[in-house]
Amino acid sequence: MEAAKGVPLNIHEVLIQMQKKIQVETELSLKHPTNQLMKAPPSERKKRLVCLKQHGLQGPELYESIWLRELLGPDIPLHIEKVELSDTPPTDSPIVFFQKNHIPAYIELLKKWNDSGSGFYILHLSDEYVNDDISVYSLPMCKGVIRMYERPNLPSNVLVIPLGYHYTIEGGSENPAEKTPRLPFRSNRWSFMGTGWRSRRELLEPFNKIQPNRTVFADSWESTQKIQRKEYLAVLLDTYFVPCPVGNNSETFRIYEALECGCIPLYVKNGDNDALAARLMNEIGILPSSNWSEAAALTEHLLQNIQLLENYRTVILNRWVVYKKKVAEDVKKRLGL
Repeated sequence: MEAAKGVPLNIHEVLIQMQKKIQVETELSLKHPTNQLMKAPPSERKKRLVCLKQHGLQGPELYESIWLRELLGPDIPLHIEKVELSDTPPTDSPIVFFQKNHIPAYIELLKKWNDSGSGFYILHLSDEYVNDDISVYSLPMCKGVIRMYERPNLPSNVLVIPLGYHYTIEGGSENPAEKTPRLPFRSNRWSFMGTGWRSRRELLEPFNKIQPNRTVFADSWESTQKIQRKEYLAVLLDTYFVPCPVGNNSETFRIYEALECGCIPLYVKNGDNDALAARLMNEIGILPSSNWSEAAALTEHLLQNIQLLENYRTVILNRWVVYKKKVAEDVKKRLGL
């Protein structure tokens, strides 16, 4: 079969290489002690999660709560203790939540801890504009940083992790290739449910000829048009492809929610040096496109061969499972857990 216009000619070779790689990675993953650890009863190894009292974070209310629970594991309940600047600096090197709107106060707190010789770790959320003041990353007593969103020139003690999902299927998706509907037992060839900002409707226009589909372009984040969790997940579980246009950042929850529901995310590169595109390709096997017309052409090409499409879907879903376990292991190592 010849490649469709705008589709890389070596797609079949790429898929074959990815299939071989996933077989090796899956076998290694099943033997890895990390998997035994994640299934073992909680041990005594624990570390406190803290935030400033004025910040008032509640673990279950975090937008990233389910994702963080998966990464931190059962040893670290998502209970966030409240601290104040006037408190005596800690001696147990806690994990400190770090988030915009409260960053000046956190900088003051962590500098005080640093000057007193108290160690700490940072869990940095919500830097989607990549403009937060991160000077505290380089403080001598900062033992490690976990953050979402790629950003240039980060210190060596920083681990950038996937943004992850807000929604996943009930009970989590340990193996979406097996736990979600296979192809061709899905109705929507593609779907998009989100805000229509940043000209998303126009960007995705090349997909309109691909039927059937399901789209909702809400006028704002809190619009009454916004699809709620149950319907959102139901649509994803009945969808082949999910275009993932940029939001405030190139990385969006939609990429990982699609994977959790067994869909194929479609991602368009943001220039030649797109670190996210490289990570999605190298770690998960998602083939990036140069523009949305090319992404639509790739979609049409794959839809002409359901077996090839199912092979590609299975490869990226299995690699996502392996990658999640690797990220969880790296997070625990960076945070000294």
